[in-house]
Amino acid sequence: MAEVDHEPRDVNVRTVAKAAVGLGVLAAFSAGVSLGVYVLLRNVHRANDPAAAPLAPGQGRRPPVPRLQAAPRTDLEQLRAEQMRRLTSYGWTDHTTGAVHIPIEQAMKLYAQRAGGAPPAPAGADAQLDRPAEAAGASGTATMPPVAPERGASPAPPGGSRNQ
Repeated sequence: MAEVDHEPRDVNVRTVAKAAVGLGVLAAFSAGVSLGVYVLLRNVHRANDPAAAPLAPGQGRRPPVPRLQAAPRTDLEQLRAEQMRRLTSYGWTDHTTGAVHIPIEQAMKLYAQRAGGAPPAPAGADAQLDRPAEAAGASGTATMPPVAPERGASPAPPGGSRNQ
């Protein structure tokens, strides 16, 4: 049997290599032309641009306040920590007027003592029934008005419940 072999005249390797080199040169030339056109258009654009606004970035000035926060979560945590420190400590508010701040718990106790001597009733409870008459208004402090009935609810008839 005869050995099977390719024919050297079917594929011309030299021509394929020349075509690949030609395509590479054409690609490099095209890239150079594109880069040149880009630089030319950029320079024309810069020449035709109006002057930058005075507050434009890169002018050495910062924008006016309020500025966007770079780390809002950190800023919020710092604000809350400062507020909590102020709510739980003693300190000067204004030296010239002699104003100070005190812890909120102490302030609430002082307010309750000055307002009538008794702490406020829990929400929803009738404050007038739990306190004696002296604390309910005879001491000169303001009292809470009676709670109005809900809309649509009629008062119960005197002497008992409705379902008799």
